[in-house]
Amino acid sequence: MALEERRRFLHDLPCERAALAAEPRRLDPEQAAAKLAAMRSYGSQFPALELAPLGRLSHPYVHGHEVLWTVDPLPAARARARSRFRLPGRRRGR
Repeated sequence: MALEERRRFLHDLPCERAALAAEPRRLDPEQAAAKLAAMRSYGSQFPALELAPLGRLSHPYVHGHEVLWTVDPLPAARARARSRFRLPGRRRGR
């Protein structure tokens, strides 16, 4: 997915970007094999997405990794609270 596509996707989420935390993970061999088996179960989509000289999805460098996204609403709420309770004319750190 191109960077611009990812930005557009993140922009359309029903939460603030500050609330998102990405955790890249390397899967162990058993997890990677299970992920590949699950992807292959999509019989009509997998072959179309797999098209490439090396195999886009079945290549170990691809299916052996994933990103876990978590949503933490507190960072965004804290930022809003700080901006609401700041006294007019005062700067941070003073």
